[in-house]
Parts: sequence; C-alpha cells; structure tokens
Amino acid sequence: MSWNPPLYNQAQALKLHKVDPVTFVDANTWYDITFDTKNDNESTPDFDFFSSDVLSVIKSNTTGIFFVGGCVRPKWGGAANTAVSILTRIVVSTDAGETYVEKRCLQSIVGRALSEAEVGTQQYAGSVMVSPDDLIKLQAQVSSTDMTFTGSTSFDNPVSVSLQIYGGQLEV
Repeated sequence: MSWNPPLYNQAQALKLHKVDPVTFVDANTWYDITFDTKNDNESTPDFDFFSSDVLSVIKSNTTGIFFVGGCVRPKWGGAANTAVSILTRIVVSTDAGETYVEKRCLQSIVGRALSEAEVGTQQYAGSVMVSPDDLIKLQAQVSSTDMTFTGSTSFDNPVSVSLQIYGGQLEV
C-alpha cells in the first residue's frame, strides 16, 4: 500500500526570516518573534503581515489546512555547563487578536547543559487550520537571558529565525 499526498487546488505559501539577532529581556516569558524579511519570491498573497507596523502577527487571507514550520538558531552567551531551556510555539487568534490559543504539535522545547558559546538549530513543525482574518504568531521563551537567537556568519545569508507556511484548500 502506498501513500498518496493530498491534492491542493491552489498552492499557498509564506516565507519569513528574522535576520537580526533576537534577545530576551526576561527569562521564562513568552515573546512574539518580529520578522524583518519576507521572501516575496516564495510567498503568495494568501498570508501577509497584519499591518506594516506589526511584523510579528501574520494574517490569513484564506481557508485551509497548512503546514507551519521553521527554526530558531540559539546561541549561548553564558557560562559553560549551564542548563538552559529553549521553547517555541505557534499561537492563533480567531477573534481579531483578543485571545491567542497555543496550537498542539507546533511546540518545541530543548533543555540541556550548554558549553560556552554553543550554537545550534532548533526546529518546529506541524499543521494548523485557518480561516480568513485568523492571526498567527510565533513565540519563543528561554530560561536565561544569556540565550539569543543569532544567525551564523559562516553562511552567506545568516538568519536568526525562519517561518514557512504552505499548503492550501484540500480537494474533496
């Protein structure tokens, strides 16, 4: 028996990056990730920022089940052998931003003792059902403010955080 992926009647996509480093003022507090780059060549008009002033809230202009994924690139700036937790989650609002609900299977957590100046990549992935005007945010939390998200200068195009949304309306 083979698996046949669902057919989409329209491909819909959004690709965002945070190039600048992300810092945390307080530990153990959820922060909205603010993006600074939208890859227009890999995005359709089905998703966009809520406004040009609020680059942490993504507005859906469509209905469907969508894959949401991406990564954060943690960089440790504290002492060696320090236990640290890094958490990410996707939250969605269906009431114009009055409340946000954490989506299951779109959470990630890593906790471990880090060596001095350790860097890495932490991924998150899952799916979400959205309708027009739903709002989507990526949030992150760290257990120490010595943790930042920073793109590596070893790459030509370093990125601190990325987010992709793709999929569409399923054919029935």
